[in-house]
Amino acid sequence: MIVQEMRGLVSLLRAVIVDDDASWREQAVSLLLSYARREGLELYLDAYASAEDLFANQKSAPDALFSDIELGREVNGIDVVRQAARLWPRCQVVYMTNHLRYAPDVYVTDHLWFVLKESFADRLPEIMHKLLGLLDEAGSLMVVETTDHAVRSVPCREITHLERSKRVTLVHVADGSTFKVPDRLPSLLADLPAGLFARTHGSFLVNLAHVSGISADAVRLDSGSEVPLSRRCARSLRESYLLWADRHVV
Repeated sequence: MIVQEMRGLVSLLRAVIVDDDASWREQAVSLLLSYARREGLELYLDAYASAEDLFANQKSAPDALFSDIELGREVNGIDVVRQAARLWPRCQVVYMTNHLRYAPDVYVTDHLWFVLKESFADRLPEIMHKLLGLLDEAGSLMVVETTDHAVRSVPCREITHLERSKRVTLVHVADGSTFKVPDRLPSLLADLPAGLFARTHGSFLVNLAHVSGISADAVRLDSGSEVPLSRRCARSLRESYLLWADRHVV
């Protein structure tokens, strides 16, 4: 039997802002704190004037980084995000800028959002909804008793797919490991995070975060493996994937 351990709606957020414009930095801090008060969110927020200050003083990994792009002559926000990704690989990034011309450049890095500062206040609820949803999803665990009566715990996002075979379900994990559980796919799907998994076949569920391509009769995963796609599941799978992508892809 699967037990879902989730943080539920995220109630605590650790965020940092880096921006060399003191006026905007204060405005961004005010907007984020106002949002947190309004939504009952416990927010730990630090603000820095430069990348040097950020990396010298930020000792713990933040959940979110709000970064300007123009940060002086020697470094820009894209450089900051590259370094942050090495230090804090799970940190979500929001680029803030006055200049739309940077939009193509930021796609060399993973990021949650690119927003013009003039639109930041209006877009903040949408940005935060997406950010908190991702953090909530990332915090979910699958805790299950295996067929050999051991208890196995694995983050749901690390599960690539599930396969029903010979009265057991094989749980495939991103590190290449596999374990067996007695639960059937419908029971597992009901307890997994909503919108993260979808059926591709009577015997398969895939984690949409690990899908790299969909053809007429197969779903390719980022591991390079493929799972079958039945005609019966094709339409719902594509719809589920588009909904997932709308939530996660900028």
